[in-house]
Amino acid sequence: MAKTVERIEAREGYDRWSKIYDQRASALVALDRRYTLRHLRPQADEQILDAGCGTGVHLDSIRRAGARAVGLVFSAFHPDMAAAGVEANFEVDGTEYRLGAEQHTVVNYLDSVTTAGFESLRWCEYEADRELVETTPSAAKYLGRPLLLIIEAKRPA
Repeated sequence: MAKTVERIEAREGYDRWSKIYDQRASALVALDRRYTLRHLRPQADEQILDAGCGTGVHLDSIRRAGARAVGLVFSAFHPDMAAAGVEANFEVDGTEYRLGAEQHTVVNYLDSVTTAGFESLRWCEYEADRELVETTPSAAKYLGRPLLLIIEAKRPA
C-alpha cells in the first residue's frame, strides 16, 4: 500500500502532531532530547522560559533541578535542512503530513534573539550521527547533515 502525502497548514499540523509527538521516533526530537538539557543546565531557583515548548518534555527535568520553568535555550530544526527542502512532517495511519519549513538562516535566528533583548549568545549545531541512527533508524537519511540548532542566551536582569 502506497503512502499518502498530505500538505496541511502549520497550526493544524502541529495540533495533530502534538497528540503523538512523544510516542513516535523522530531524528530531530531524539537529538533535541540528547542536547537541550545539557545546554539548559537547570539550577535551583533559576527561572527558565520554555516558550513554544512543544509537549513540554523538558519541564520535569527543569523542576527536578529546583528551577522554575518560566532564561532561554532555543532549539530548532536546523535552517540548512529547510534550505535543502526538508520540512517538518509526521505520519499517522499511512498518511505523511507535511507542514512546510520557513526559510531562515542561523544569522536570522541570532539577530532575532539579540533584537528581543537577549545577550551572551552561544550556539551549537548538531549533525545526525551514528549514535542517532542506532536509536532512530529513520535518521540515516540525515547522517552527517546539520539537523539541530541550539542557541543559548540570557536576558539582562
